[in-house]
Amino acid sequence: MSGVGYSERINDSAFKKYIRNNKQWAGIFSMILAIVVIVSFAIYGQLSDEMDNPEALYIGLIIGGMFLSIGLYKIIGIKRSKTWDGKVTKKLVHHKRKDRLYVEYMVVITRDDTGETYEITEVD
Repeated sequence: MSGVGYSERINDSAFKKYIRNNKQWAGIFSMILAIVVIVSFAIYGQLSDEMDNPEALYIGLIIGGMFLSIGLYKIIGIKRSKTWDGKVTKKLVHHKRKDRLYVEYMVVITRDDTGETYEITEVD
């Protein structure tokens, strides 16, 4: 991961372990869901008079395949995510009133490489 302005801290071993564990659990969770759905539809096809087993099993395979593809999409998305370094340059607290009294918190973050600023606003 060597883009301009992207953090080298992303290559820390603790973060790599976190990413690896997150990928593994996403895959395990999607496989468990797929197996449960396939087995459930197969049992439903055996016990129910509404749907025969080949039809129920095919529906279970389709839904199980959807769970597996969603898990694969999540794993691929984790692999492509990047981050960048920045510094908090300003913190603001505004007490405002609109129908009721509320507080607005704003944090301004400046990217190290380009100097772009990003504002994060939260209302409490």
